[in-house]
Amino acid sequence: MAKMIETNDWHGRPSPYRPRVEIRLGETELVFAFAAEKAPHCDNSLAEGEFKEGLWEKDVAEFFVSAGGRSYQEINISPTGAYWSALFSDYRVREKELHLNPTIEANIGPDSWSVVFKVECEKLVPWLDVPREKWRFTPTAILHDPHPAFFCWAEPQSMEPDFHAEHLRRPLSDFLD
Repeated sequence: MAKMIETNDWHGRPSPYRPRVEIRLGETELVFAFAAEKAPHCDNSLAEGEFKEGLWEKDVAEFFVSAGGRSYQEINISPTGAYWSALFSDYRVREKELHLNPTIEANIGPDSWSVVFKVECEKLVPWLDVPREKWRFTPTAILHDPHPAFFCWAEPQSMEPDFHAEHLRRPLSDFLD
């Protein structure tokens, strides 16, 4: 099992929210866990497993998967466990939304929230029929208080936040023990 990995914000500044991710890979399943030490800013009417676009407009944990080509898949998870996913054929060119049938565990406290998102690897389209050593992964998050703070588990960035940028995609093995 991997350990929780904390990061600074997009510009390399420490955050009081201590956003953390943990990535686990089984034979057939990817597990993405996220935690933050802040009261969640979200639509509390959304349920675990509900499919909803636009989650990034409030607090959201995200990850992107690819396999070295231009196509990639984006997955967003709200503090309530609602999620959204889409396949992109190229930079910000949405091909289609993807319903994943994930297992999601959401925990909301007064000053923290966390989610555990489990999905079958076969639902991660860019990884289909590609050897695992070519799998790429980018964990990200947006936390609002009230303005958005952007987090990416790649090197700190100096430009404006853009989680869709191809250069942020790292080998999945970088996040595993």
